[in-house]
Amino acid sequence: MTPPRLEFGGTPGVVAIVLLSHLAAFYVLLCVCAHGGALFLPTSPNALLADLRAHATPTPATVAAYLGFLATQAVLAMTLPGAIVLGLPIETEPFDVVYEAPLRLEYRCNALAGWWVTLVALGALVYFRGDAPLLWIADNWGRLMTTAIVVADIASVVAYVSATIYDWFTGAELNPRVFSGRLDLKMWSEIRVSWVTLFVLTLAAAAKAGFNSSSMLLLTAHWLYANACQKGEESVPFTLDIFHEKWGWMLIFWNLAGVPFLYSANAFFIAHASAAADAAWGDDVTDVYEPLSILASLSVLFVLLVAYYVWDTAQSQRTRFRMQRQGTYVPRGALAFPSLPWGMLTDPTFIETRVGSPLLTSGWIGRANKIHYTADFIMATCWALSCGVTPWFRALPWTYPTFFGFMIAHRAGRDERRCAEKYGEDWTRYREIVPHRFVPGWF
Repeated sequence: MTPPRLEFGGTPGVVAIVLLSHLAAFYVLLCVCAHGGALFLPTSPNALLADLRAHATPTPATVAAYLGFLATQAVLAMTLPGAIVLGLPIETEPFDVVYEAPLRLEYRCNALAGWWVTLVALGALVYFRGDAPLLWIADNWGRLMTTAIVVADIASVVAYVSATIYDWFTGAELNPRVFSGRLDLKMWSEIRVSWVTLFVLTLAAAAKAGFNSSSMLLLTAHWLYANACQKGEESVPFTLDIFHEKWGWMLIFWNLAGVPFLYSANAFFIAHASAAADAAWGDDVTDVYEPLSILASLSVLFVLLVAYYVWDTAQSQRTRFRMQRQGTYVPRGALAFPSLPWGMLTDPTFIETRVGSPLLTSGWIGRANKIHYTADFIMATCWALSCGVTPWFRALPWTYPTFFGFMIAHRAGRDERRCAEKYGEDWTRYREIVPHRFVPGWF
């Protein structure tokens, strides 16, 4: 019997990824908070520890705030109304004894309701308290990040105290649910925690930066991304993260800590650079931060919106096609905006396969199989470009698109191997019809 394929280089690889992920998080934090956004080499262990104590040591207030936020999002996920969507048949689970068919889990898709409740609550907080709560979040970004990392690490260890190191990283449970099945931990962490946290952090950084052109551009980008994840939640049960990936350190760490805190580094780069520039105003300083001009902001915004349109509609086309074929499609409500044209294919073409799952050959996916990854990478680049003139002289704002490019290329390779193994000759036939992966007609 052929042993299962180990991704990420097996146990040595995942150990290296875990260590590097922690080191990268704190290094990025210190670049932003202690070194003006510049890359640096620690001068001494004492200096490094002093910076970490100053910027990354959790406090009772940051622990209470973060745990309170997680609890609030969990309560919203369990109590708010939402459409019930059936996931894909889970062949690894026991058969449903009533229908004698593979089990299909139900997902209560109420993230959109939770998103708007969160936005209204934020608006009310700012209305009654001013920008003080946002500035507190901005000033405690590093302490909140450390809190999130500790929570993520503890959660992964508690979930897998008896697992091997590799299983601890990749996960041993596919569909973790708590509170009598009312809270799906993967859906909750991926949709309601990671992207909502990112938007809140970016909003706080924009307040600290004084809502200048660069911070507002990045805030708009992150709102679009977070909002898209909430309004498209009914499509998430059909993604690889929910259907295939197990609940392990990889998903826990990146959803609770990596995505929101590392992806918000550019926003805090703008905030700290803006504060430094204000402090240096009037001095003879040659490397003072300069936000994007209105014209430059509009140019980046245009590219961002085009990429967002392709990303949103490509994801919508493929997941709605799958849901329609299975009879599980649920129309989005009025709050699910922007509702973009060509988000659903009216007469899609596809290949029937011997395993039963059709392969879509029309729409954006029919032009390039991973075009949504390309659009995602372009948006990541726009996030870097949002950081003003300084990014051309600082490497930090480019760490996210660089990391994302490597990560998404690796994921695309994993997807390709899985599809080739699953579909066999049908996948070869599909690749003949859709030969390009990232850029239509070229690559």
